[in-house]
Amino acid sequence: MAVVAHMEGGIAVARFELGPQGLSIGRSPDNDVVVDDPLVSKAHAVVESCEQGDAPGWQVRDLDSTNHTWVNGTRVATQVLQHNDEIVVGMCELRFLDESQALEATQEVRKSWIPGVYYTRPKDEDKPQE
Repeated sequence: MAVVAHMEGGIAVARFELGPQGLSIGRSPDNDVVVDDPLVSKAHAVVESCEQGDAPGWQVRDLDSTNHTWVNGTRVATQVLQHNDEIVVGMCELRFLDESQALEATQEVRKSWIPGVYYTRPKDEDKPQE
């Protein structure tokens, strides 16, 4: 499942699930994500499904907004999104989160020598290097 999280000070204050129709972002109240910021256009950007080779993916597309759409600090017209990408419209920070991309690396829970203390590390970390 993919979501777009509205971030404030590094904390997600709202989450918007991405469905088949995608997600509209803008200042107008008829958008899925309404951003009350004069730097944001009425219809600023959309997050929509796209094809990434064989697998479906997500992209953000700027809708010819006045102050543009930014992904990870770079101005974009259209950008395929990866897990944890930062989307900025006006002064609003959004974070794209894709659980299918986030769960690629398997972690293993390990017990430490301290009673009751556990930690994680990548599953193949113990393998001897050749």
